[in-house]
Amino acid sequence: MRIASVFSAMITAAVLGAQASGASLEMQIVSDQSLRAGEPEVVVNPRNPNNLAYYVMTQRLPYSVPFGATARWDEKGYIDCYLAVSFDRGRTWERRPNPVMTGRVTLCGDPMLAFGPDGTLYAAADAMYIDPNNPKVPGPMGEVEVTRSLDGGRNWGSPIVSGTPIDRPFLMADASDGTLYITSSCANPPGSYCEPAIRYLIASRDKGLTWSNRVPLDSPEFPSKGAGSISAAQGWLAVAYLSPAATGKNCPCLVFARTKDAGASWARSVVPTAAGIGEQAQVVADPKRPGGYAIVVQSADRVSFQIYVTVDGGRTWTAPTTVANEPRKVGFKSWASYSPDGVLGIFWRAYEAQPEDVPVFRFGSPSPLKTFPYTIWGAIARDGGKVFSRPLQLSQTPSPAADSKMLGGTDDLSFIVLDHTDAHYAWGDWRSGDLQAWYGRTPLADFRP
Repeated sequence: MRIASVFSAMITAAVLGAQASGASLEMQIVSDQSLRAGEPEVVVNPRNPNNLAYYVMTQRLPYSVPFGATARWDEKGYIDCYLAVSFDRGRTWERRPNPVMTGRVTLCGDPMLAFGPDGTLYAAADAMYIDPNNPKVPGPMGEVEVTRSLDGGRNWGSPIVSGTPIDRPFLMADASDGTLYITSSCANPPGSYCEPAIRYLIASRDKGLTWSNRVPLDSPEFPSKGAGSISAAQGWLAVAYLSPAATGKNCPCLVFARTKDAGASWARSVVPTAAGIGEQAQVVADPKRPGGYAIVVQSADRVSFQIYVTVDGGRTWTAPTTVANEPRKVGFKSWASYSPDGVLGIFWRAYEAQPEDVPVFRFGSPSPLKTFPYTIWGAIARDGGKVFSRPLQLSQTPSPAADSKMLGGTDDLSFIVLDHTDAHYAWGDWRSGDLQAWYGRTPLADFRP
């Protein structure tokens, strides 16, 4: 997102179409034409691979176009988060009450999930509200709140205010020691305690009960434009972002940084990159190889992804491996993840159009952009990120084109997570008439050289 009664419903969905392995699933999780649902996350319990959780943002229709122009911020649940859990490896899903929508919270956005190494499930989101005593700030205020479940997502504790501001947060758990990390930006500086174009980091070493003071992800010597992704493994938190002006370098530059003390101190460096890198970069920590990381960067022409790999904590990097559709397609809303065994997976959407026909999206565009149908794709590397399988189309059929006036609003994220045997992924799709949330599962064995 740019910026209560207990109920239980079983979501059952048939597998759509035959798959080569006979073990793949594709199903719609949210099926409610009064809602627009997008930017979901899905996670797998490391202690119980049959236990999955799915968290997605929803917005009530009729939809405000463009996003926020006439938004009903004072209407509780106008923006909300939809939670579902599975205990049969994604075949059926049970909806649970949103654990963040409590107290003064009236709006929930940017939902996030993470399982800790002991099987504790954490949920976090932008917990938002309107300040009736401050009419000069008509938009939502709030902070990221975090809660946890000890039974796989059926029941939850009370949410805790983390201390970092709202807008496009990400939650990560280190599988080695259980440390939790959150990074977020600042949606509403006039109504909050944050500064524009700053991305923050906080950490918790006691299962989300208390959090460190927030610190910026970047530095004066290695500034960012307010972006930055995080990933954690082996007691280290890693960061990657594009810098417009790193000290002593010709930029734009790809910056990599690590910290062991929640950002009190950093080791930063510039990754040697090939020509033509774009503006999207994600770092992924390899849980199998200490000091192993991959950074996925979209190319400037948007038709491929460059993958840079290090096995020595960022001192040296491989020349980039390229992953792309053939014939050429514009990729967007990508995500990457390592399995517990060190298999790297990449997931993206690809427009069904000629690349030169697809305009570049910009937030705040004064006019609607032309949109196109899209398909869902993935690829994996069993060696940590150097040699990838051929791209595999994961969606059974293309999604129709998105509402051209939506701009970003409720669907700025797709997601993939890998376990020992399968890729699990989540995305927003328009094939049922409006934007709804979907889940898929594909065996890693289906990805071929």
